[in-house]
Amino acid sequence: MDEREGHVAEERFPGEPEHDRAVLADRPEHAQLLEVRVRFAEDVDAPVLELIEMVGHLLGGWTIAPIFTAGSGLPMTLGTVNGGGQAFGEGDSVNFFGYGNSENAIPITPFTKEGSRYSTCGSGGIGTSSDFCQNIFANPQAAWMNVRQPILGFDTHDGGWGIPRGMPYWNVDLQLRKQFNITERVNTEFQVIFLNVFNHDQFLDPSGDYLDTSNPAGWGTLPGQNSSPWSPRSMEFGVRVNF
Repeated sequence: MDEREGHVAEERFPGEPEHDRAVLADRPEHAQLLEVRVRFAEDVDAPVLELIEMVGHLLGGWTIAPIFTAGSGLPMTLGTVNGGGQAFGEGDSVNFFGYGNSENAIPITPFTKEGSRYSTCGSGGIGTSSDFCQNIFANPQAAWMNVRQPILGFDTHDGGWGIPRGMPYWNVDLQLRKQFNITERVNTEFQVIFLNVFNHDQFLDPSGDYLDTSNPAGWGTLPGQNSSPWSPRSMEFGVRVNF
């Protein structure tokens, strides 16, 4: 505002009607507000645009390549007390040896809530030997009581292979890559690879994928984290110069 002449300065907001200047002359405080707003826009627009452009160069152009891996739990053996491999034909016809293919015990009712990791230290001497208090059963004692041994002459077959399932698994790896141009002929490429980007722990199945009914203390206990291929999160950095 020009106080000597008593009228509003010529600076106006874009699109401001011409006749509004007369109204502003009668209301000096509005004229001052208009002048401040116009000058603020003139002073700030250029740096803001430069900042947006710089941020765009830094954040734009990245290549993101995630790799997601998942799978269901493996079938596990529900081993019997004697670990036999011949009563129901699992062994060969020469020496009646099962070659590790044990008879399977028989679930009284279908298993429920197995194949996941539960924080429990067991009870009643069942599932109590875990160093981490981690078990494949939500209630190891109830799962133990739900299994019986096959009876030759009464049962026509044993429990069958792979009735209980082991631990499902999932993992995410991630690669980030961006190219920075230095000159028309020279550029650099930066990349970082995250292995197990979420640092997700993956526990192993009970020892040997084997639920041993002759070992109540170790029933369903999980031995610890699978270190291969799902190790704790690691990062690899690399830079390449192209010319």
